[in-house]
Amino acid sequence: FLSIGGVDVITNNGTINGAIVTDTFNDILTNTDTIFGDVYMGDGDDQLFNNTGATLTALIVEMEEGNNSVNNAGTFESDIRFGTGNDNIINSGVLGVDGGEGFAFILNIDFSDGNNSLTNTGLIGADMIFGDGDDSIVNNANSFIQGQIEMGNGDNTFTNNGSFSGTLRMGDSANGAGTAQLINNNGFMGGIDFTGGDAALINNGFTGSVIYGVTVN
Repeated sequence: FLSIGGVDVITNNGTINGAIVTDTFNDILTNTDTIFGDVYMGDGDDQLFNNTGATLTALIVEMEEGNNSVNNAGTFESDIRFGTGNDNIINSGVLGVDGGEGFAFILNIDFSDGNNSLTNTGLIGADMIFGDGDDSIVNNANSFIQGQIEMGNGDNTFTNNGSFSGTLRMGDSANGAGTAQLINNNGFMGGIDFTGGDAALINNGFTGSVIYGVTVN
């Protein structure tokens, strides 16, 4: 168990076996090797870097209110929960529990209200829930996302240049507010459910999906 107060800058080049707790400031955690333990980062604009070759295994990584970011280039096996703010995930590694032929275990990623974003150039196996706000997901070429994604009310976009397997829902209810746009340039497999507001699908690739209440351009 590691608990630190003040403005915290933690760099792990070895092994941490236990929880990490930081205080209410703009904290930075960088992992280049191995962390086995939950991570709790309080309010503030916090940053977590899991570098190439590094492994982070936990039940939960929690980053509370603030504009937080997670940058994963290694192996990241933990649920993620954000507080209110404009939060960001950049993944170029493996975010999920890889079973060798697909994900053996799907993680949970909970974004709260705010203008949140996710950019993927790697592999993600996670169910994701976004709160209200103008959210965006970009799944780049040669990348893969597996899981259920719910994007709340707001002007939301999903741009798929890689592969997606799961269900995408944009808008909280039949009276949802905002616009929703899916731009598919490659393989999109699963359900597409536009439940509220104005919706558009721009398909330049392949989709085997069932589409509900959407205008196809």
